[in-house]
This record gives sequence, structure tokens and C-alpha cells, in this order.
Amino acid sequence: MRKFTILLAMVAFATFAFGQKGFMPAKTSFSKADPTAVANKRQQVKEDIKSSRNVIWYEDFNGATWSGTSVQGEPAPQNAPEGWELVDFNERGWHFRWDTVGPSGMYTSPLGEDCNEPNDPLFSTTGHNGFMMLELDDFNTSADCSTFAGLTQNAALVYNGGLDFTDHQAVHLVFEQTHRFCCSPSDDIYFEVSTDQGDTWEGFSVREAPNNYTPGNAFVGEYDISTLVGGESDVWFRFHLQGYIVYHWEIDDVRFVKPIDNDMRIEDYWNDYIVDFEPSVDIEDDNDFYGGFYSYPWFVIQDFESFSLALQNYGGVTQNNIVHNVEVKRNGAIIESYNTSIASAAPGIKDTTELDIPDSLMLPGKGVYEFVHYSTTDEGDENDDNNWVSREMAITDSTLSPVDMTTVTGAAAPTDWADVNDGAGLAFEVEIPDPSLHGTASDEMTLKGLRVYVRDNQRDHVEDMINAGAASFEAQVWVYNTATEEYDLKVSSAPYTLTIDDIGSFVRIDFPEAGDRTISEGDGGDYFINLKFNGMSSGGRMVNVGENDSQKAGLTAGYLVLTDPNGTVYLGKQAMIELIVDYTAAYPSTEYDATFTVDDGANPIEGATVYVGGKSASTDVNGEVTIALENGSYPYTVVEDGYGDVEGTIEVAGAAVSETVSMSVEYMTYFEVTNEAGSYLSNAKIAINEETLSTGADGVDSLALVNGSYDYMVSLLGYDTLTGSVTVADAEQTVEIQLTQSMPYTVDFTVTDLEATPIEGATLTFGGTDYTTDASGLVSVSAPFGSSVYTVAATGYQTFVGSVVVTESMQKTVELNPLHMLTINVEDAAGTAIEGATVTIDGMDAQTTDASGLVTYEVIDGTYEATASMEGYVDNSTTVEVAGADASGTITLTGVYTVTFEVQEDEVPVQNANIEINNTFIATDVDGIATIDLDGGQAYPYSVIYSTYSENDTIDNLSADTTITINFTGIYGVNALQFDVYPNPTSGQFTIEAQGQANVTIMNAAGKVVETMVINGTQQVNLNVASGVYFVRMKEADKVGVQRLIVE
Repeated sequence: MRKFTILLAMVAFATFAFGQKGFMPAKTSFSKADPTAVANKRQQVKEDIKSSRNVIWYEDFNGATWSGTSVQGEPAPQNAPEGWELVDFNERGWHFRWDTVGPSGMYTSPLGEDCNEPNDPLFSTTGHNGFMMLELDDFNTSADCSTFAGLTQNAALVYNGGLDFTDHQAVHLVFEQTHRFCCSPSDDIYFEVSTDQGDTWEGFSVREAPNNYTPGNAFVGEYDISTLVGGESDVWFRFHLQGYIVYHWEIDDVRFVKPIDNDMRIEDYWNDYIVDFEPSVDIEDDNDFYGGFYSYPWFVIQDFESFSLALQNYGGVTQNNIVHNVEVKRNGAIIESYNTSIASAAPGIKDTTELDIPDSLMLPGKGVYEFVHYSTTDEGDENDDNNWVSREMAITDSTLSPVDMTTVTGAAAPTDWADVNDGAGLAFEVEIPDPSLHGTASDEMTLKGLRVYVRDNQRDHVEDMINAGAASFEAQVWVYNTATEEYDLKVSSAPYTLTIDDIGSFVRIDFPEAGDRTISEGDGGDYFINLKFNGMSSGGRMVNVGENDSQKAGLTAGYLVLTDPNGTVYLGKQAMIELIVDYTAAYPSTEYDATFTVDDGANPIEGATVYVGGKSASTDVNGEVTIALENGSYPYTVVEDGYGDVEGTIEVAGAAVSETVSMSVEYMTYFEVTNEAGSYLSNAKIAINEETLSTGADGVDSLALVNGSYDYMVSLLGYDTLTGSVTVADAEQTVEIQLTQSMPYTVDFTVTDLEATPIEGATLTFGGTDYTTDASGLVSVSAPFGSSVYTVAATGYQTFVGSVVVTESMQKTVELNPLHMLTINVEDAAGTAIEGATVTIDGMDAQTTDASGLVTYEVIDGTYEATASMEGYVDNSTTVEVAGADASGTITLTGVYTVTFEVQEDEVPVQNANIEINNTFIATDVDGIATIDLDGGQAYPYSVIYSTYSENDTIDNLSADTTITINFTGIYGVNALQFDVYPNPTSGQFTIEAQGQANVTIMNAAGKVVETMVINGTQQVNLNVASGVYFVRMKEADKVGVQRLIVE
């Protein structure tokens, strides 16, 4: 991931808080805790299967109708299909657009590539035909990739076509997306609904990953929107991004579906370790519920006071007598159970419970505990995968960790987020109590060190750095100073230099015995547990440690330390870091040695890790490991790279016990999913061995399996669900799966005219095949799930192109508009046909008139404006109404004619005589001639002025080239108006002298008026115009005079 320098990601804290002063994250605010990953995966498969069969409305953003919203990679919102609008509320032109390739930009394009290089596309169900995308990065990145504007965005993908949910009281939204954002926790993405045609909007966040992370590609989310749209008759909706600067958001396959009838879903839960707590009924508030750390030392455990649960009726009918049940298990066996009832709930309604524990609950000792919350109703639950949530917690000898250290789900390092300097780190905050909480004032806690998992699959240049001895860790504990309100370093280890053997294994880093490791009475408070990273490879990367995000701990260990805890940025990753703490008092129960011997059936396995009773240890060269356990039954798990995990149970009953475990080699099994045409299918879900795989763009996903036979189920929206089995036998393999589009969906097309009369013999083109309607205008076709484009054509009717969204068998009526002949006749003023004239009608293709001056068009009913043009003629138009029959119209074109003025004085040609005609000034040449082209069919008054002479007259109905000869003699001088203009030439400032009051007009050489005024006698003029020739025209009573003015 790329460094982004203005990162400011915030993650809410949460924890299991023990007693008044138990181990707890410092400065807590409580956040939502999700159901277990396994439950979510199973639910995802069922949701996909359900959604493909119960669709109310669907949009897959097929390029056949959406590609116009992207022109050469730039948004073109004006081309949005009918019923849709692409909005940029900031009016920068930063809109959603369609594409089949992924987003780009300074921080989005692949590392090391040009900023215009696209990243991965959305691997949605129908991503092959396109998806909608908002490229925040690309908008902010300059064309040459050198600068980043850093502007926030506010844009929406809006459907305003109006959806009718009158017949649907329970509705769910399902859509596929991926996103990555930065940098403010207050920014968000929303699904919003309007039932008043856009005046007001109401909705909720659909962001499914913290800042700088993605929820997966593609993430399929399902959301109950019954309370927003149920029973409404005119619903608009939008996907709305507000506030982010980077990176991108992609959306596809939006559908509204009918939920199953009986389905309760757990939204949040609360395990209360402090005091009896009644959560807010507003369960949308993330501050209500929380999870906690995974492991705690035995010497700080306190009692439990109550449990609370937030539930939603996720189904389609009212649920009655809803019961909240809690089971508390220790090492797999139920030790306590509780329940309480809440009221009934209508579809979409959310409610909360408060389950008080009458005498509190004290956990009986070390081990792995599981808190299982689930609901029951009188109606039962048809989908039992989302009505329970399980939370594990381990009570250990001496370890404290926010996450389960037994499972690796990813990689984490400071460079994954914001900082690439030595001294950056990953850490977690915790409140450590005074030791006297569990003993006497002389009891002490000792900080022993940190344990961390060094991730396998390091980058090559990171491994080179490790081999060179240039990478190290330091373990640190910082304590909060209430006086200075800053953290002070309490103890730090010596640098631990990593070796290549540390990759893929746990590393323990101890604090020095001479260091300040002791926590005595009065030392309780806020502590900051930090793993400091030293060493950066040439590629700008640090060593990756393990990450585990399956616990959803609320408080995460993903905190980036820039230089010390006082400059910390909080992030959404959970690094596998564990604090080891010792205590002066001994564990009160007797423990016995449980010895595990691990082999492959023949030879011992060294380095296998055994997890049992909240403890873990690795086998020696003989494949043996011994772990102390008190009396009881314990489930265990043994793991080692290259082998399948082995689970079992061991019983301890007052004596040492031994267990032999044989492990089997794992082999990779690849699943390749295609359609009937052989095209790869992305986002196909493959359920196998309690895992759910999801195919990428190559149609492939894989997992490691030991020898044996496994059943699998493959599902994808729009395709028939497929089941099968695979046998693993000492080798890796590829399983080729071909899905069949969901058939038969039958679409019955009925083709009629506007009077609902069936049209026989119409041709329907659907899916590349032509079909013909029968006498009743009917034709039936088999159609795949999703959107399809079709064409209907019939003789005498306008061809219709449309699209249909198929979610079930359906009927579709297509009305065709009858065509009529529209004839346009073009002639001149004398009624003579004009051949070769160009005729255009309302954007239709232009046609050229034949020898009879005619063109014809096939048109539907309506009003049409036809325009004809021809060189040598003036353009003209006519409007024709077509109403159920053929129609015609005539356009008369008039010519353009040349008017020639010949001006003489006593029969001698006059140069520079000024002629005003058609608001234009022209001047005679040395031969006394001036010409102008004018449209025929009009009258043109004109004035000719020369010296003291002037003549005014009119050309009536110009219909041919015309020559006007004017011969001035002495008798003409009586009408000429004499006036002075000086200086001439001028810079723009000049004086006009008249005999009395006169109207003055100043025009440029093209006849355009640049100034008008009324003067009385002498007038100073300041003319601010370009250099050139101008004419000053003065009119006084019935006299007119013109002077030529040169502006320099």
C-alpha cells in the first residue's frame, strides 16, 4: 500500500473490562462487535442463493445502456440512462462513471506504475459488462502525476425513476462493491432513500472497511430497508459519498429482494464486566456495544454482571416471543446458561435486551471460554446462521493480547499505513490495575516481554535486509503520566536482530531484568504496549508481522507509533502482539502435565504448535511438548505448516496424561469456475469444509486439504447452484466447474401498436437470435438472469430498442409506433422545384432534394420542423404536423442577389461616396462602384451621401441582381447635412460640430453600431474602440450627413 502523508484514521476502542480496575483499554469508547467470521461466511453463501430467486428490482449497469457515462475515461453525466442521475454536489465534474477497468490515481494506481495505470476492476457477478465507479484519487491527481489537490468530494449515483413497493412491506437491499478511503473517520458512504421525490433523504452507512482498507473484491452486502421503503409507492434511492479525499468506490449488481419470512439477526452484543448496564435502544450508535481482548492473565479476572443483545427482525413477518439466550462454555463444555424475553418485532424493527445475572458470574479458572448469544421465537428461524454470535476469550497463565494468536489472517507493518521511518511501531493501549486487586499490598506484577508472530511470505528485499542483519525489533512499555498528560517510557528491550529462521514463527523479546519491569501497588494506570520496528528495505518496506482480524475486538492492536505514543495514529489492523506478565501469587488450582507427541504417522514433527486450555507451545525435535493443565476436559488443536490442522479432546483427572497426534500432509485444491461459453466467473462462492472461497477475475480460488473426500456447493447470482464432491489423494489438483445460467426464465413478449392491436410477423431479436410474433403478437423466449438488450422491428412501424431486467419468468409488452410518409417540397419564389437542396428534420439524417425538389421521411406521429438550404438561396423552414396519416410541407427558398451602386457627380464616377443599406456602410471605389449581396424577397431602404449631396430611396421586393445609378448635380446639395469631425485621424478623442440638435450614430466598417448620442452644437467624444475605419452619421430634421473617421 502506498504512503499517504495526511492519514488520520481513527478506530474506536472496546474491551472486556474486568471489575472496576481490571485489564482494559485506556480511554475507551465502545464500538460494534461483529458475529464470527465463520458465521458470516456461511451466511454469505445463503444470501447469494436467496437473492438470485427473490428479486423485486435489479440493475447490473450493463455497458449496453451505461457506457455513455464514460467518454475516454472521463465522466459524462449527461448520458445517464433514463431514471438515473449522476450528481457532483461540489460542481467540479467529479461524477460516478461506468467502466470495465479499475480506478487509477496517484495513490490508487499499482505501486511503481504511472498514475493513469488502472488498478484491479470490481470482480462483481456481472463485472464483465461493467460497473459504476467514483475515482477520488484520479480527480485529485494532476495529468502529469506530479501534484495531488487533496479536495474532498461529495457525489451521488441517483435513481429517480420511482420504484413502487406498495405490495412489499419487507424489502432488503443487496449490492456488490469494493472501496478504499482515507482520511477522516467522520466521512462516509451512504445508501439513502427519498419518498418525496428528492426533497428529503434518509439512509445509513454502507462502508464495510476502516480507512485504508477494502472489504474485499467484491463484497456482497445485504441490508434490511423495510422501515425505509416498505409500502411506499414512489421510492428514489442513491449511493452517496461525502467528504473523502482518496481513494475509490465501485458499485455493481444492485437489487432489492424479498426476505424469507422468519429470520432474526443479531446486530450487536454486550458482555458487561463492570456494572449492570442498560444500553441505548438506538443500536445504530456504535458506542452501545463492544467486544474485547482475546486473552487475559488469570490474576485479573473479575465477575460478569449482565449481557445485552441487539436484534433485528430480518424477515418478512412479525416475530413473537423473541428470547435472548446466552451459553457460557469453558473448553467446549457449557458451564452456565441464561435467557430473557423481549417483545414481538415487526419486519425491519430493531430491539435490545438486558439480561441480568442474578448472582454475577465468576469464571472458574484458566481455559478457553466461549460466550454464545442466540435468539429463538415462536415462529422459528428459517435462517439459523445469523441469529447467533460467538465470542471467544482465553484466561491464561500470563499473557495479554487483543487478538487470537493462534490464527493468522493477514500481514501488518507500519509501512502498510503511513510511516516508513525507523522507530515506527504497532501497539495497543491497556489499563493495568494495581496488583492488590487480587492479593495483598505486597503483590507485584512483572513485565516479562512481548511475543510476536513474524509473517511468512516476506518480500524479497525485506528478506535481503533480514539476511544482512539490518532488521530488528524492540519491545517497549510506556506509562501515562497524569501530571504531564503524556506517555513516559517505562521499560525497553535491547534490539532483537531478526534472522531468516524467524520468518514464519513466533519471536519472544524479553525486557532486561535490570529494567523497570515491576508494577507495584499504586502503579496501576494507562499503559502503551509497543513493538518498535527498525530497518527499512530498499523498497521502502519493513518486516511484516502477523495480523488477525477475525476476532473483531473493537480495540485493535493496529496502532502506528510515529516516534512515541504521544504522536500515535490509530488504525484498523490488529497485529499479533502479546504481552507476557508474571505475578507473585501462585495459581490456586493444581495442574498436571499433559504431554503431546506429534508425528506424521511415522516420524516426529518438530515445531508443531499445540493450542489447549488457552495455552500454546511447540514440539521439540522428538515431536513432544508438555503443557500444564488442571483437571477437566480440553479440546485441543495442533497446527503446522504443510499439514492439516488436527482437533481432539484430552481429559485430565488428577494425574499426568499423554496424547499422540498424527498429522496429514495438505495438498492444494484449486477451483476454476466458468460459464457455458468458457468465460471465467468472478465472485462465485464455493462452500467446502466449513470454508467459503470466492473466485477472482481468473475464476479461481483455492485451499489446502488433507486426503479425503469433500462435498462442495458453488453459487453465483444468476446461475444455478451446483453441488459436487472432490477427493484429495496425495496430490494437488484443479477442479473445473461450469455453471449454467439460471433457466428457464421465460419472457413472453407481446407486440402491439398504439391502439393495443397485436402485430403479427414482428421480428424480436434477443440474445443474438431472431424470433417472430404470432397472430396474437406473442413470442416467448428463454432469458438469463439479469439485464438483456432486445430489438423489435415490423414493416410500417418504428424499430424499438430496449432492455429488460429478468429476475423471474415474466411478461413484457412492447408498443410500436406506426410510421407515416412525410414529404418535403423545396421550390423557389416562382414555384420552380429546386434540385440539390439539403433538408434536415429534427436531427434526422440530412437528405438532398431530387429533380422534383422532393425528399421523403418515414416518421411517427408528431410535429416536425424541416429546414432547407441551398447555395445561392436563403435558408428557410417549415413546420409539419403528422397525425395518423401521411403529411407534406413546402419550403420556399429565395435567392441571394447582388446590388450594385454606381455613383457619379455630373456623370463623373465618385470615389468614397458612403452608402447605408441593411444596417451596413459601404463606400464606392475609384470607379464610383460599390456592391453588396442581399437576401431576396425583401425591401431595402438605402441612403447615398457624398460631400454636400444625399439621396434616400428604397429597393422594393428584391428578386434579381440590381444596379442603381445615382448622378449628383447641384440640385442634390440642399438635403446634405454639413458637419465637422476633428482631428481626423484620431486616437479616439475627437470633436463633433453640428449646427443645432442632431442624432449621431457611429458604426464600424461592418456596419455595426458602436456608439449613439444626441448632441446640440459642439460635442467632445472619447471613443474606446480598436483602430480602423468608422463612419459618423448625423441626422438633423430631414437632412443626413456621413463623415469617414479613421481611428489610429
